[in-house]
Amino acid sequence: MDEVLDSMREKDRDILQLAYWDQMTMVEIAAVLQCGESAAKVRLHRAREAFRKLLPAGSGALAQKLGA
Repeated sequence: MDEVLDSMREKDRDILQLAYWDQMTMVEIAAVLQCGESAAKVRLHRAREAFRKLLPAGSGALAQKLGA
Protein backbone atom coordinates (compact mmCIF):
# COMPACT_ATOMS: atom_id res chain seq x y z
CA MET A 1 0.00 0.00 0.00
CA ASP A 2 2.90 2.38 0.66
CA GLU A 3 3.99 2.09 -2.96
CA VAL A 4 0.51 3.10 -4.09
CA LEU A 5 0.45 6.10 -1.78
CA ASP A 6 3.97 7.12 -2.79
CA SER A 7 2.98 7.10 -6.45
CA MET A 8 0.00 9.40 -5.90
CA ARG A 9 -0.04 13.16 -6.26
CA GLU A 10 0.76 14.89 -2.98
CA LYS A 11 -2.60 16.64 -2.72
CA ASP A 12 -4.44 13.33 -3.18
CA ARG A 13 -2.25 11.60 -0.62
CA ASP A 14 -2.75 14.47 1.84
CA ILE A 15 -6.53 14.40 1.74
CA LEU A 16 -6.59 10.63 2.18
CA GLN A 17 -4.37 11.04 5.23
CA LEU A 18 -6.64 13.70 6.71
CA ALA A 19 -9.75 11.59 6.15
CA TYR A 20 -8.53 8.11 7.06
CA TRP A 21 -5.44 8.35 9.25
CA ASP A 22 -6.25 11.60 11.06
CA GLN A 23 -10.00 10.80 10.99
CA MET A 24 -10.99 14.42 10.41
CA THR A 25 -14.53 15.41 9.56
CA MET A 26 -15.26 16.98 6.19
CA VAL A 27 -15.64 20.38 7.87
CA GLU A 28 -12.19 20.00 9.46
CA ILE A 29 -10.65 18.87 6.18
CA ALA A 30 -12.15 21.86 4.37
CA ALA A 31 -10.67 24.19 7.00
CA VAL A 32 -7.21 22.63 6.66
CA LEU A 33 -7.36 22.83 2.86
CA GLN A 34 -8.86 26.32 2.98
CA CYS A 35 -11.71 25.41 0.67
CA GLY A 36 -15.43 24.83 0.92
CA GLU A 37 -16.87 21.60 2.24
CA SER A 38 -18.20 20.67 -1.23
CA ALA A 39 -14.77 21.18 -2.78
CA ALA A 40 -13.20 19.00 -0.07
CA LYS A 41 -15.74 16.24 -0.78
CA VAL A 42 -14.93 16.36 -4.49
CA ARG A 43 -11.18 16.24 -3.79
CA LEU A 44 -11.61 13.26 -1.46
CA HIS A 45 -13.74 11.45 -4.04
CA ARG A 46 -11.11 12.04 -6.74
CA ALA A 47 -8.31 10.92 -4.42
CA ARG A 48 -10.21 7.71 -3.61
CA GLU A 49 -10.69 7.03 -7.32
CA ALA A 50 -6.99 7.62 -8.02
CA PHE A 51 -6.06 5.29 -5.15
CA ARG A 52 -8.39 2.54 -6.41
CA LYS A 53 -6.96 2.76 -9.92
CA LEU A 54 -3.44 2.28 -8.58
CA LEU A 55 -4.30 -0.67 -6.31
CA PRO A 56 -2.99 -4.03 -7.47
CA ALA A 57 -5.46 -6.79 -8.33
CA GLY A 58 -6.78 -8.64 -5.31
CA SER A 59 -7.09 -5.57 -3.10
CA GLY A 60 -10.89 -5.55 -3.14
CA ALA A 61 -11.36 -5.40 0.64
CA LEU A 62 -9.17 -2.32 0.90
CA ALA A 63 -10.99 -0.65 -1.97
CA GLN A 64 -14.32 -1.34 -0.27
CA LYS A 65 -13.04 0.19 2.95
CA LEU A 66 -12.27 3.37 1.02
CA GLY A 67 -15.84 3.63 -0.16
CA ALA A 68 -15.92 1.73 -3.42
